[in-house]
Amino acid sequence: MEYAVVTTSPTPDGKIAIDSFHQFAGVKWLCEKPLSKFEDAQWLLIQKAEEQKLLEVTVKLPEKSLNTFLHKYFYDAYFSKNVNRWAQQWNAQRKLIMNDAFNGFLLPSMEREARLLLTSRAKNWLLTEYGKVLWNKVSVGPYRKKEDDMDSEPRVMACCWGPCSPATTFVMLDSSGEVLDVLYTGSLTLRSQNANDQQSKKDDQQRLLKFMTDHQPHVVLGAVNLSCTRLKDDIYEIIFKMVEENPRDVGHGMDELSIVYGDESLPRLYENSRISSDQLPGQSGIVKRAVALGRHLQNPLAMVATLCGPGKEILSWKLSPLENFLTADEKYGMIEQVMVDVTNQLGLDVNLALSHEWLFGPLQFISGLGPRKAASLQRSLARLGTIFTRKNFETHGLGETEDTLAVGRIVQATVRRVLGNRAICVLESGLTGMIMKEDYADDWRDIVELSDRLHEGDILTCKIKSIQKNRYQFLSDKDPGESVIHPSSRGPSHLTLTLKVYDGVYAHKDIVEGGKEHKGITSLLRIGKTLKIGEDTFEDLDEVVDRYIDPLASHLKAMLSYRKFRRGNKKEVDELLRIEKAENPTRTAYCSGISHEHPGSFILTYIQNTNPHHEYVGLYPKGFKFRKRMFEDIDHLVSYFQRHI
Repeated sequence: MEYAVVTTSPTPDGKIAIDSFHQFAGVKWLCEKPLSKFEDAQWLLIQKAEEQKLLEVTVKLPEKSLNTFLHKYFYDAYFSKNVNRWAQQWNAQRKLIMNDAFNGFLLPSMEREARLLLTSRAKNWLLTEYGKVLWNKVSVGPYRKKEDDMDSEPRVMACCWGPCSPATTFVMLDSSGEVLDVLYTGSLTLRSQNANDQQSKKDDQQRLLKFMTDHQPHVVLGAVNLSCTRLKDDIYEIIFKMVEENPRDVGHGMDELSIVYGDESLPRLYENSRISSDQLPGQSGIVKRAVALGRHLQNPLAMVATLCGPGKEILSWKLSPLENFLTADEKYGMIEQVMVDVTNQLGLDVNLALSHEWLFGPLQFISGLGPRKAASLQRSLARLGTIFTRKNFETHGLGETEDTLAVGRIVQATVRRVLGNRAICVLESGLTGMIMKEDYADDWRDIVELSDRLHEGDILTCKIKSIQKNRYQFLSDKDPGESVIHPSSRGPSHLTLTLKVYDGVYAHKDIVEGGKEHKGITSLLRIGKTLKIGEDTFEDLDEVVDRYIDPLASHLKAMLSYRKFRRGNKKEVDELLRIEKAENPTRTAYCSGISHEHPGSFILTYIQNTNPHHEYVGLYPKGFKFRKRMFEDIDHLVSYFQRHI
C-alpha cells in the first residue's frame, strides 16, 4: 500500500468510447499513480471502466521497489552466506523458488487485497460526501425576508412553470404550509404575436395581478428550468404594474417581495409519491409539486423527512454524480444518520404538527423512536390533542400502562360488533373490551336485544369494571420458545399461534381451520377437521404441537444459545461487531441476532472490510432458511456461509 502504483490505458473500445466529455475521461491515462494518493472516489470509476472493458488496469510494485522488497524480505533472509560453488548453485535455486512464490502467489494476493481496500476507501469517501451534501440541504433554516428576522413567517406563493398542459401554476400557502388558493395560468408565458394569444396572456396577467393583490405574498418561488428566466421577467412585470397602478392595494409587506429560485428535483419526487396523494387528495400533480416547492422553502427538514417514509422516495433524490456506486441500503443508512443528527439538534414542534400533518415527517428520526413507534405515537398524539408537558408522552403517547388502564377509570370505547346480549368494543390503544347487556343501562331488563340500542361505530364513555390481564400478558414472563394458541381476529375459521422469540418479540403464525360446518355458533366454535400453517397441514392440535411447535422452539433455543449469538437491536449488534473487527482486522467478523422488525427471523451480520452487512435467517420447524436454502442445524448454515461469503 505504501509503494504500489496504478497504471491505466484505454482498450481499443475505450479509445473510441472515452472522449474528453466521457465520465471516464479523467482516468483514461494514469501513469504509476501511488495507491496512497487515491483519496476520493476515483478508484470506483477505474473499476467500473475496467468492468466495461474500456480500460486496462494494472496494480504493481515499480521495478526499483520490487527489487528492494525482494532483497530485503526474501534474498537476505534465505540466501546462504557461503561463497563456494555449491552454495551459489543452491542460492540460484532458492531465488527461482522465491520469485515463483512471490510472483505466483503473494503478489496476486496483495493486489487483490489492495483493490478491495481501494474500493472500501473510495466508497467510504463517497458515502461521507453524500452525507455532507444531504446535511447541507436539510440543516438550513426556513426562508426569512431578512437574515436577522427570526419572528415573522413569510407568506409563500410557489410557482411551477408549465408548457400549457399542465398550465403554469401558482399556489398560495399559509405560514404553516397549508394551501390557501390555487391559480392556473395557461397563457402567461406565451410569446406569440397572435391577437387571441395576446389577449389570453393579458387576461392571465390580470388574474395573477388580482391573486397577488388579494394574498400579498412575501416570496414568489420559481422552479429552475430554461423557461423560468422569462417567467421571472413576466412576474416582475406584474409586480411593477401592481405598484404603479394600485399603490394603495399594495401592503407594506410587499415592499420586500422577492423572487427566489427553488430546485424542483425534490418536489417532483413528492408529486409522484403516495404520501402526496394522502396529504393532498384530489389535487393535480403540478399543484402537489408547487406545494412541495413552497414547503421546502418553509421547512426543509420536514419536507425531506416526508419522503423518508415506507416508499423511501428520498433514495431517488440525486445528491452525487457517483451515487450509483452506492447501494440503496448504504445510502439510506447515511440518510438516517444525517436526519437523526439534524432532527435532534432542531427538535420538533409537536403541537404545530398536530394541526399540520406534514410537519410530523421528522418524528421518526427523534432518538429512540423510528418509523413504527413514530407512527404509533403520532396516532396517540392525534387522539390526545395538545401536549403541555413531556410527561404527556409517557402517560398518553406510548400502546397502555397500569395507571392509564385500571379498574374504575373512565375510557372512550368504539363499538365494533353487537352479538345478542353483549357488545365488543375497542379502546383507543387497540385493546378489546366487552359490554354486557346488564351493564349497559339501568333498564337492561326491558332491552330485548342489545343491538336495538347499540350499533357498529357508536362511541361510548365507559368505566372499566374488570381487566383480564392473563389474556394479554400470558407470555410476558415466560421463556423464549414458549407459545400459546388462541382465537384469531381474522374470524371463526382461524386460530393464531403466538411464539415468544425473545423478551418483547413475538412471532404470530396464522392457523387456517378447514372442514368446518357453518350451521350456527356452536359448530363454528369447534376446532376444524384440518389445521393449516403455511403449506403444512395437520389433523389436530396435538400434531401441531408435535410436528410444528416443538421443533420450532428447539431450533429457536439452539440459535439463542449459539456461541456467535449477540443480544441487542440491529444498531447495538453492529457496534459490537465493529469492536470485534477492530481487534481482529484480518478476519471476517460475524454473528447472529434477533430481528426486531421481522419477528421469527434472525439477522446474520458480518463485516469483511469496514461496513456491516445484513442477511436474514428464517426460523422453520425443518431448520433454518438462508439464501433460499434450508439447513438442519446452525453449524451447517455457518459452514455454507463461510464458504460463500
